Parts: sequence; C-alpha cells; structure tokens
Amino acid sequence: MDSTWIDLSSTITIVVANTGTEYVVHKHVVCEASPFVTACLKEHTKEAREQKIEVQEWDDDDSMRILIVWMYQGKSILRISASLLNGLNTRPSERVGALQVRLTKLYLLADRFLMLELKNNIIDCISDLNIFYPKSITATRMLFETGPPQCKLKSYLTWSIAIVVEYMCKNPDQWSEKERQEYQQETDMPFAAHAILRLLVEGVPEWKGICDYHEHGADNSAKRCGNSSEWVEIEDDVAIDNEAMDNETGNAKDQGPAK
Repeated sequence: MDSTWIDLSSTITIVVANTGTEYVVHKHVVCEASPFVTACLKEHTKEAREQKIEVQEWDDDDSMRILIVWMYQGKSILRISASLLNGLNTRPSERVGALQVRLTKLYLLADRFLMLELKNNIIDCISDLNIFYPKSITATRMLFETGPPQCKLKSYLTWSIAIVVEYMCKNPDQWSEKERQEYQQETDMPFAAHAILRLLVEGVPEWKGICDYHEHGADNSAKRCGNSSEWVEIEDDVAIDNEAMDNETGNAKDQGPAK
C-alpha cells in the first residue's frame, strides 16, 4: 500500500460485541481492505454516525487482532516458515490441530469482512499444512457447522477428504493396517458426509491447483493466481509481530485495543 495515499487523520472503532474489546483503527486503511467496512460506513447509517462497527456474534479477540494486522500489513505478516513445515512431523498433533482451528476462525471472520485475498491465503496455508499433517476434525466441524453454505474452504476440504476415500477404495492393498486406520480417522467426519458422498457420486475432479479454490473478484481485487500462490507466514502459535503492528498503525495504537 502506498503510504502517500493513506489518510491517518480519521479513525473508527471496531468492537468485538461478545467480549467488548475495542480496536481503534485508521478509517482509510480498513475501508480499503474491507468492502464490508466501507458498506457499514455509508452515509446515514448508524455506524457512520457513531464511527463504530460492532461485530455481532463473535467472541474471538485473537482472530480479530490478526485480521486488523492484515489490513495494515497484508500477506507479509502471515507466512508459514520453512522451519515450521520441515518440523511438522515432530510436533504434537494438538499443536498442529490448534493452528488449523485458529486459521479456520480467521477464515470465517475474513468472510464476514469480505476480504478475498486473506481468505485465499488462509486456504493456501491450510493446504500446505495438510500436505504434512492430517486435517483437524475440530476445525473442519467448525467450518461445516458455522460457515456459509457456499464456501471455498469447505469445497477444498470436501475434495481433499473425498480424494483419499476414493483412492483407498480403488487401492485397498496398498495400505497397511496402521495407514488405513489413520486415514479412516481423518475421513470420519459425519457432519461432512453428505458433501463427500455427493462428490464421490459425481466424480472427484482432478487436482489442477489450489487456485481453483480461491475467490477472484470481478473487480480484480483478487486476481487469478495459477499455481504460483504465495505462502503465508504463521508461527506455530500464530504469533503476530506486535512491534511491527504498532509501527504500521501509528497513533491509533495508543487508543486500542482497549476494554
């Protein structure tokens, strides 16, 4: 983002309604990042009069904080490091599962804020994690039970489960009993059973690249990326560089977050 075009004179407050946590942010920055915020602040709306947006039915301050940092810094703050990927096979499953849960929460929040690029990069991140480690049942259940009906991440996870089921059925002799039990556990997701069965009946499509599961805005806000998606940087505890966030947000950091 070109800093010469950023108006730092006007701020708004974003409130996580269920926790009461408030974030005072620069209006120009968040409007440019989120069509949802822009729509909320249209003339004559309650939000425009109060210069405050309440995010209803949301209770996760962590994902809101990461979303706001993204608004200022973009994909530079979310990148899976090579050291994390190379070390996944030695990490407890609980830590990797927790990472996928946090990414899924962030995806659901990004969907509310209509932030296509962030959603696409989260899908990239989850896809990269799934190469090295099984999908989180908790994260997948959360997505299917609380996510929007038409959801690209849901489509990707359905495909990734269905392709394993199909391969296991076609090649039963190529799996050891231990491998079969591990994959059966990963694919035992009754809440997603209907979507998986439908895909198996219709035919599981060939893998053409993660870009097929991205959203590409008509206004080119998220251009088609082919197979050259950039990875997103995330520490194993999804830690955020708070000093960098402070530097980006300038004076607004002194006002939020606050209870």
